[in-house]
Amino acid sequence: MTRKIFVLIIAATAAAASCTKTDTVIREETGAAGSEMEFAATVSDCMPSKATSGNTWDPGDETITVQVLDRYDPSASLSWDGAATGYYRAGTSSLEFVSGEKSYWNGKDEEKMVRAWYLGTGEKRDRLPSADSPWTVSASQDTGDGFQHSDFVFAGRKATYGTGKTELTFYHQIAKISVNVAGSGKYAGAEVSGMAIHGIYLGGAFEAPDITDGTVPAGTWTTSGQTGDIAMKKTGTASFEAIAIPQSGSPVQGRNLFTFSAGGTDFAYSPDGYTWKSGYRYTYNISIQEDGSVTITPPQSGLPGWGDESSEEVIQ
Repeated sequence: MTRKIFVLIIAATAAAASCTKTDTVIREETGAAGSEMEFAATVSDCMPSKATSGNTWDPGDETITVQVLDRYDPSASLSWDGAATGYYRAGTSSLEFVSGEKSYWNGKDEEKMVRAWYLGTGEKRDRLPSADSPWTVSASQDTGDGFQHSDFVFAGRKATYGTGKTELTFYHQIAKISVNVAGSGKYAGAEVSGMAIHGIYLGGAFEAPDITDGTVPAGTWTTSGQTGDIAMKKTGTASFEAIAIPQSGSPVQGRNLFTFSAGGTDFAYSPDGYTWKSGYRYTYNISIQEDGSVTITPPQSGLPGWGDESSEEVIQ
């Protein structure tokens, strides 16, 4: 008898305000062919569902969607039509089946494709964000749970019966924008407020990455709807963060990409263009000179991942 148990291991990052990933482990235990695939959750120092620190799930309020595809043709494009979809409630130490379909192992040498996602609002969705049902980040990330509710994580890979442990890692599929402001002269140490991003798309459709070989952690997005503004969350005297749909663009004519106030004076900054990719963190370090001018340097490229400094595109 062999029973498969999914264990959610939440990995902490160096910065308390950024979770990088969630590891789901499929491990074998004594059970039988035809036994249920059960899920247990362990929370460490951060949550995959939260873009900020919190360190615990919100029992009963957060739903993880898990899809299991029993049969697939490795020589054809992967289709999730007919996949079993189950919903699990996140608790303090386990995932409890709520509704939908449970999945079972059928016998030796069986392979299944598994994918799962969590939406920051904790809502139940039976499919990934699409053109007719896009994922939309909050425009008011400066108050309440707008920042946390904008997050979206995804995981997926092949699981094989009888091969031991298989790890499935959740990755952030949206982009995090960080802005730090430093001033000179009369602006040195000034309180900065009202940081906002203007004229960007707040919604989009998500295309999941190819999970058949487990090498592509990030999917792709197609923006949708109207452009809008995001009021950024304040994380320090002169530091702000926001979650954005991955996109490329340039500031809307006649509007600045960033606006803020420092020491009672209004400022604005617009780069020539921007490209924000899934899973990347982009840090804009803005300097206010004594004469009130604003300076910034071009970005440096990195790798995906919110919690690793080498993964950031830092704009000095």
